[in-house]
Amino acid sequence: MIKKNCKLLFIMLFLSLFASLNSNSHVCACTCAPVGTTSEELQYADYVFLGKVTSITQLNVSSYSISFTVMNYWKGRRYETITIHEYNCQLSPSSSAFILGKDYIVYARGEYPDISINYCSRLITSDRIEDEIKELGLGQTPDLDVAVSKQQSNSFSILVLIFSFLIIVIIAIALLIAHHKRIRSQKTRI
Repeated sequence: MIKKNCKLLFIMLFLSLFASLNSNSHVCACTCAPVGTTSEELQYADYVFLGKVTSITQLNVSSYSISFTVMNYWKGRRYETITIHEYNCQLSPSSSAFILGKDYIVYARGEYPDISINYCSRLITSDRIEDEIKELGLGQTPDLDVAVSKQQSNSFSILVLIFSFLIIVIIAIALLIAHHKRIRSQKTRI
């Protein structure tokens, strides 16, 4: 009985670690709510910026990694370059809403490094940028100091992941040791 419980606990720990490492799944809506006004969407978004697309990488059937050189920010940390994830289940499987080399005003959600948009996100193309800037105001230019903190943020995330894994391993080892001690004490009683 105890041996089965230890195996079950170990399997649960392994699966929870696996699930936490693969927690980037996204769900797509069949339809989108009406897009709000510029001020409403600005309030809802975590990042709003004007940027030029520098790379588009297809991650799977309906998701892409899109990198930008940022020219202006209205909301969010002011990185000089930023990469967002695009989740589009409404577009054909091999198309992104972005075109390499084009400028966009992007309204994105999330915290660095998991910043994303989806099919329903507000996205302003180059032909409408001037009108949108009139509503948004001037904005701010990227902050070169943020690039350093972005690298530190990546290092911190990796350290947290390693530390979490080590704690799980230590707990699993402690449980195995306790299990073996119980078995030995039961054998000595018999």
